[in-house]
Amino acid sequence: MSETPGVSETPGVSETPETLETPALAEPSGIAEPPEQPRPDDVLVFTDADVRWNPGALDALLATMRASRADLLTVFPRQETRTLGERLITPLNDAVVLGSVPMALHGRRAPVVANGQVMAFTRAAYARIGGHAAVSGELVEDMRLAERMRAAGGRVVAARGGNAIGVRMYDGYRSSVRGFAKSLLGLHHGSRALMLATSLLTVCVYTLPWLLRVWPGAGESSTTGRILRLVRIVGLLDRTVSNLIVGRRRPLDLAEGLLGPLSPLLVLPVYALAGRRRVAWKGRAYEA
Repeated sequence: MSETPGVSETPGVSETPETLETPALAEPSGIAEPPEQPRPDDVLVFTDADVRWNPGALDALLATMRASRADLLTVFPRQETRTLGERLITPLNDAVVLGSVPMALHGRRAPVVANGQVMAFTRAAYARIGGHAAVSGELVEDMRLAERMRAAGGRVVAARGGNAIGVRMYDGYRSSVRGFAKSLLGLHHGSRALMLATSLLTVCVYTLPWLLRVWPGAGESSTTGRILRLVRIVGLLDRTVSNLIVGRRRPLDLAEGLLGPLSPLLVLPVYALAGRRRVAWKGRAYEA
């Protein structure tokens, strides 16, 4: 997923040199450490090569860092999907982030979230937590960096890419499954029990209400019927509303909401792969 990004010659900003690989969720790699005497006003920007930076995106990122006083700003680029296979589960990334950790709370006491596709550090804060060398070998090194930053008293802020930053993460359903599986267990703090509970919960919330109508007596109570209809409608609207919020507003983007009842079933292969003791990603194997 990561190749070598370009370098922006912006005063006060240092991006990964062209001769180095950028960090990614599943690709711990050798990252050049900052100079021994960092300038506090410098900003280090790490980005994956498949991330699309539109004109003005870097300026917007720096402005957001200044306004939020972030020591670490992590950005979730807008998802770009071109095939049906990509649409099946890739956009769920937005729904999960929006649903579990409201953006407005990220700078306060919200759970730490991070996305290795775009991470910007103040140079001093990056050096203080030991940089990428401190999380070398971690499968979800972006999350570990954010956790170290929070533990060190740094301010971690998350933002959406909007019109400024976008990404096409995967080229189909199979690659989406493999990509999400590599980090799913880490996002559940290494707990397979928690991962199983999450899977069962999503099936109960999004899929089960569409099956209850075939159960004897399920439709006899008007109250039960209204609740079922409400839950079904909310399940259909979930992805549609998420897409509206992140700016994915084309007809096909909004139609993804119809996949709501099927989404938990489509994600089951992700959980199955993530539950294995060894996770493979891009030629590397990690013990889970």
